[in-house]
Amino acid sequence: VGGASNTVPVYIAETVPPALRGRLIVLFQLMVALGQLLSYLVGYALAGPGGWRWMFGLAALPAL
Repeated sequence: VGGASNTVPVYIAETVPPALRGRLIVLFQLMVALGQLLSYLVGYALAGPGGWRWMFGLAALPAL
């Protein structure tokens, strides 16, 4: 995640036309913040007893 957070803005700055750079950087930052909010909400929803089983199960889905 740290590498992507450094690489994506540089990639956007080097490859995108100047008129679109600002919009794409803002969109990138917005998606990062929304991902953090979504992960917090899912963690909060599964924080009850036995919720850790759901957390492990949901994390295993992409691996399948």
